[in-house]
Amino acid sequence: MSKVTDLLAVALAYGIVYVWQSDVMHGVSQHPNRIWFVLLIILPIAHVTYRLNGLYAENTFLRLRPSVVWRIVLLNLIMLGVVTLVLYYCRNAWLFPRRFFLLVYLCNILLTIALRKGIRAIAIVLVRRWKVWQRPTILIGATPEAEQIAAVIEAKHPFGLTIAETLPAHDGAIDMTLLEERILRHRARMVIVADKALPLHLIMEIIALADRHRCAAKVLSLTLAVLFFRAGESFDLFRGVPLVHFAPSSFSRKHLWHRRIASQCLAAIALIALSPVFALIALGIKLSDGGKVFFSQTRYGEKCAPFSLYKFRTMCADAESMLPELENRNEANGALFKIKDDPRVTPLGRFLRRFSLDELPQIYNVLKGDMRIIGPRPLPRRDLDHYSQKWHYYRNDGKPGLSCLWQVSGRSDIAFDDMCILDIYYLHNQRWEMDAHIVFRTLWVMLVGRGAY
Repeated sequence: MSKVTDLLAVALAYGIVYVWQSDVMHGVSQHPNRIWFVLLIILPIAHVTYRLNGLYAENTFLRLRPSVVWRIVLLNLIMLGVVTLVLYYCRNAWLFPRRFFLLVYLCNILLTIALRKGIRAIAIVLVRRWKVWQRPTILIGATPEAEQIAAVIEAKHPFGLTIAETLPAHDGAIDMTLLEERILRHRARMVIVADKALPLHLIMEIIALADRHRCAAKVLSLTLAVLFFRAGESFDLFRGVPLVHFAPSSFSRKHLWHRRIASQCLAAIALIALSPVFALIALGIKLSDGGKVFFSQTRYGEKCAPFSLYKFRTMCADAESMLPELENRNEANGALFKIKDDPRVTPLGRFLRRFSLDELPQIYNVLKGDMRIIGPRPLPRRDLDHYSQKWHYYRNDGKPGLSCLWQVSGRSDIAFDDMCILDIYYLHNQRWEMDAHIVFRTLWVMLVGRGAY
């Protein structure tokens, strides 16, 4: 609803200012096509800017209004700057008065805030009195935080949420059969976990159960703090504890097909653009020790299906056979195997690894359809065999990728459980704006070489 409201506000602001400034719009009035063309440019700029900055995400539904108002003001200033740069580049060939767009965005700020407030008031009436647009919610926990969350939901009904039932947790446990029965009875659209005492494995079971019934889940837990403090995701906070949102992860075939086509198109462009880099790296590897340029290894991706992953070779020829001898030197916890000063890595290989250049051949895996641009990193058999809990396998519920939240949040410096949390969170919340953030952050991580060895 907010997306339509915001686009309507932009269109209204544009029309109001055009009529208001009609006495100085003679140059534009002689070319009516320009009026519609510029509006059609402004609308997607506004939509993309708002989406990239999380104004439509369900991650934060308890955020205070002043915060949203300030973000709307700031984003409109950014959009004004973009349009001004475009006009400057085009030497204002469209003949719009200089103050026109300033007035449009000032008017848009007021209209966006007013329309959002009005629509919210109407939505609350529809939810409370007419039982329209309701999203029944199961609240888990008999805690002060649960009471606070329930109070906010009953007062504001964000996204149409209404508390259908509250289930207490007993001694850090909950009856999963009862929870499933309540989800089905109330046709719940969201489950909110507000008991910080629940262990991580149970939290993941609740998220998986909610997902099977097309329910979103929100979880209040310090065990998920890596998403806030390392990945930089935005959430509501209760006394410093993030309330993490997990959207239903199942997507339509059309959605998955679009993601695959987008990834393959980007991979094709990247392969052509980076071909000189490929040639230089291949020449360097060949000159360094005369061995093979590429290294192929079986990795396990979606539903643990095996595929051949390609990399530039960074280790000596017999590196695989040396692995059992090095197990006792493993510096990573959980299922991962990492050694900062791995004796199998060649001098050139250390350089390639530091800046993630050894991963570039996986662009070919994206073209083949084995991987996506963004997705959980595929692991070798050795790491897969070291999964110690059932919920670890949830990270294999989607296509693997060249980069992911783990890659841009610390990579080898992050514990295995936290890596799985980051991957599972991404699979539930993947959307194009998150992918864009990860791509830009990946480029920065590659430049500084943070967390790679």
